[in-house]
Amino acid sequence: MKKIGITGGSGLLGNLLIKQLKKKKIGYSLFQKNIVKRKNIENWLFQNKDIEYIFHFAAYTSAKKSNKNKKKAFNINVLGTENLIKAID
Repeated sequence: MKKIGITGGSGLLGNLLIKQLKKKKIGYSLFQKNIVKRKNIENWLFQNKDIEYIFHFAAYTSAKKSNKNKKKAFNINVLGTENLIKAID
């Protein structure tokens, strides 16, 4: 059975995807830990070896908040994405 991996499931896009997956009875695993720590991602992937696709929605999206906390925005948006890619590889 196909299983979808989702980061950022509490955001708008992640929430919408989860609703559709539930409707279609497609299995999914939601990453809910700190994406800045690669070990968290590696553990999630190890525990969910049957994931075939990953939808990466985890991001710090507020422009106003990003300008106030550029380091946090960079860590989540850039390093988090980089960590996910490296963990998959």
